[in-house]
Amino acid sequence: MDTDAIPQSVEALTPTWLTAALREGGVLGDAVVTGVTAETVGAGVGLLCLLNRLTLQYDRPAPGAPATLIAKIPSPDPQTRGLAGAFRFYEREVRFYRDLAPAFSLPTPRCYFSAFDAKNSDFILLLEDLAGSRLGDQLAGCSATDAALAVRQIAQTHAAWWNHPRLDALDWMPATGDPVNKTGMQLYGMARPAFVARFGDMCPPELLRVSERLEAHFCAMLDAFCAGPRTVLHGDYRLDNLFFAANPGDAPLKVIDWQIAMRGVGTYDLGYFMSQSVDIEVRRAIEQDILKLYHTTLLEHGVTDYSFDACVAHYRQTLLGCFVYPVMGGGLVELVNDRAVTLATTMMLRSATAILDWQADKLFDV
Repeated sequence: MDTDAIPQSVEALTPTWLTAALREGGVLGDAVVTGVTAETVGAGVGLLCLLNRLTLQYDRPAPGAPATLIAKIPSPDPQTRGLAGAFRFYEREVRFYRDLAPAFSLPTPRCYFSAFDAKNSDFILLLEDLAGSRLGDQLAGCSATDAALAVRQIAQTHAAWWNHPRLDALDWMPATGDPVNKTGMQLYGMARPAFVARFGDMCPPELLRVSERLEAHFCAMLDAFCAGPRTVLHGDYRLDNLFFAANPGDAPLKVIDWQIAMRGVGTYDLGYFMSQSVDIEVRRAIEQDILKLYHTTLLEHGVTDYSFDACVAHYRQTLLGCFVYPVMGGGLVELVNDRAVTLATTMMLRSATAILDWQADKLFDV
């Protein structure tokens, strides 16, 4: 069975194909997959891909083989596939699981099989099912305890890759200032009018001006994000992508969705997480302690020549830059249900308030 023929739909994930894929991935011996049932997961959440939980039946006991797994395949929508191909989102995630995940310091789902076709951006990932873990809820917001854990974990990863000589070899993972990311600002210009129409009445007037000025300044900000100390960034480090341990002995945290992985300043992940996954009053109460935790963790894991003042300055910059997320998400994404509308509104208000709290909008005038 040729696993190079990447399935185009969940229906194509037949027992025969899955048997070959799991054998190639080294998790299945002589057993044969005899049955598979699929259940859609993440409906209305996964914008670029389709996610299905597969329940597998085998013809005999199959030690080490998964009883369930998550199959991740491209969206069937041509426009979405074109967007993902232009920004290499699918390639980034497949390459992450192939090249980095096996020895990565931040726990991720086990990858049983991966394939990618650069000609048409077809891909598939067969991933560990984390259904037994506690999934974060970005709408509900993050507790102080979970925030500290998430920040400590990402800081350890940032430290491991801090100005690492291997960074330049990760050519499939763009730097923040890479032209492919700057091209995305063309979409920002399309998103902002729709964002203003949807959220203008709720958005603080100062932040409507910020949304306008970001269009002219954001490419320079992307360059600044990769001018200082660089590391591997998740790029979408938010609560909906974090799975917390539910049982003793499990990894404290596992992180999914590496499609936007980049290289740049570590506070990009930190500022995005704190300003959009932590409720306003919780953020205000813990923010200084979190910043100290992040910086101290970097130092404890080998980072040198990076002062706390520099860390705070980078954090303030990324709070401002990360306002592109609520603008683009609120302006471009089809808000398919009440949760999506509420989440987009909540992200916008959290991000806007963090910018105002830090007077980060003043950076435009520096």
